[in-house]
Amino acid sequence: MDINQSLNVPAHVAKRAIYRRMIDIKVDPEESMKVMAFWMWLEAQGFKEVVNKISVYDDKFLAMVVDEVKAVLAELEPNSITPISHNLCPITSLVLNTTSFNDIFGDKEPVSKGVFEVYNEMCCMLFKDVIEERGVKVGASDEDGDRVGEDSSKETMVSGEGLLGSHPEGFEKMEQEGEGSSVTVRTNLNPFAKEWNPTTERAPEEERCLFLTFSNGYPLTENQLINFL
Repeated sequence: MDINQSLNVPAHVAKRAIYRRMIDIKVDPEESMKVMAFWMWLEAQGFKEVVNKISVYDDKFLAMVVDEVKAVLAELEPNSITPISHNLCPITSLVLNTTSFNDIFGDKEPVSKGVFEVYNEMCCMLFKDVIEERGVKVGASDEDGDRVGEDSSKETMVSGEGLLGSHPEGFEKMEQEGEGSSVTVRTNLNPFAKEWNPTTERAPEEERCLFLTFSNGYPLTENQLINFL
């Protein structure tokens, strides 16, 4: 599968069907796209009919495989300190009747980059209408129809308060049209980036600072600070 080929939606019926199933079993739509990107990337590496083979199983089995992929993606994050497991994707390995996953997961960076390219160049377009059914529209092309690359922007439509009721760092509100509540948000964030966790990523005590604001903007004397402390 060449991820740069023209996207032929009718040729991906099974992928769209299993994507809907993931959403129906309460997997987050964006997480579902990451899982799909991983499976499609596996197919690009020569593992045949990954999606077709997984789709024949029931929703309970599907949920287990999805959780397995999430764990794999977490290990493949560039900033992850977790070593690559020697038993990656045990359930998927059984489904595909293969034991050769470890050979392609040896280097995190190209794997992460490859999965991101599939996500950005194919998944955002392939599942766009399915996302719209849930009130969120993800586009992977700009106004001229060019595909968005890793260094370009990904566009997300949010209806109502939706997933992005406020615009966190990395997101920029671009436009709001008509009388509806749809807002176009453009982001350069990597969907596979590791979320900061203050519990596991605490700074050493000697490097921590504490800022206090209690004077309503009025200057404080040294004696006032000493007496306060």
